[in-house]
Amino acid sequence: MARTLPTYVSPADFYAEALNRPIAYFEGTSATADIKFIDITSTNSATSGDSRGMYLKHSITGVGGGGDALRAYCVVDDVVGLTARGAHISLGFDTSGTITGLGSALTTTLHVPSTAGQTGTLCSINCEIWSDAATSDPVGATSISFIRFSLGGNTTGDDDVETDAVLFDLSGFTSGGVWTDTTSNAADEFIKVRTPSGVRYLVLSDSTTFA
Repeated sequence: MARTLPTYVSPADFYAEALNRPIAYFEGTSATADIKFIDITSTNSATSGDSRGMYLKHSITGVGGGGDALRAYCVVDDVVGLTARGAHISLGFDTSGTITGLGSALTTTLHVPSTAGQTGTLCSINCEIWSDAATSDPVGATSISFIRFSLGGNTTGDDDVETDAVLFDLSGFTSGGVWTDTTSNAADEFIKVRTPSGVRYLVLSDSTTFA
């Protein structure tokens, strides 16, 4: 089957200002269902070390500058879309595939440097809902939330997952900081959070019933 490849456009043809021109610019249009505009498939058979299908590193060296190592942006334009995502990241297993360590569809790591004096607001994940204008109103949405937890797939399989899974897993913490284990109160544990009013504590119980 003949393929229609995306057209290469010179940065000079698309960006009028030289200072804003990228190193390379590609533009592709298609009406073909299920098309992949860029498809990279890689396989590594090494028996040690970590391989990466793609590695991006971006250094910011100018005072007052900012940026992203990766910016993904999906736009729904003048249509009613069925599904849209800014990014879709998955971890899957073939029939005989297993792991003995950590397996995660997404890992975000905030590196705290070996020096003190950091300023600003630091976090490993920033979940933001942005209103584009004064008329922004999600009143017709089925649901809107900062984080959504969804269990899906095979109905028999997801029943097994629901039996074994937890909503979130706290690991590596010592009692007295973010997480506190106590038996001196009616509650069993506390998780420290910050609200607009300051530091507050979510109450946890080791039972689903209260006497």
